[in-house]
Amino acid sequence: MSSIDTINQFEKAGFTKKQAELQVRTMDDLKKSLATTNDIEFLLKDIDRKLEPIKRDISTLRHEMNYRFDTMDAKFETKLNAMDTKFNGRLEVMNAKIDSLDTMFETKFSALDTRFDLLTVKIDNGHFKNSIYTASVFLIMLGLAKY
Repeated sequence: MSSIDTINQFEKAGFTKKQAELQVRTMDDLKKSLATTNDIEFLLKDIDRKLEPIKRDISTLRHEMNYRFDTMDAKFETKLNAMDTKFNGRLEVMNAKIDSLDTMFETKFSALDTRFDLLTVKIDNGHFKNSIYTASVFLIMLGLAKY
């Protein structure tokens, strides 16, 4: 239907000539804008279609990176646990050695204390009159010299 026919129909419906022309012009503008909207929608669909492989690639990369980070976290955790276990084992060995040395020194010092007390008693009782002899016996008693 032509624009003139449409204007005539508006006039029959009770519109003035100017109102009918304005209505027809508005309808034509709307038709043009709809065509433009359709063009834009077509372009957007085309862009979406072209972006789809890129979106898939990004998604795939994201999954791969997450997997790699999870794997790295697991490896790091495993190494950390192994190092912790190794350290704790060595620490226990060192503590055992320290305890052993502690016991050994305690035994040795106890024996030296006993020898020193015995020597002191003998010196106090006058068993040793010669000072060189006393010093020799003292060193022997402490285990620092041989007979």
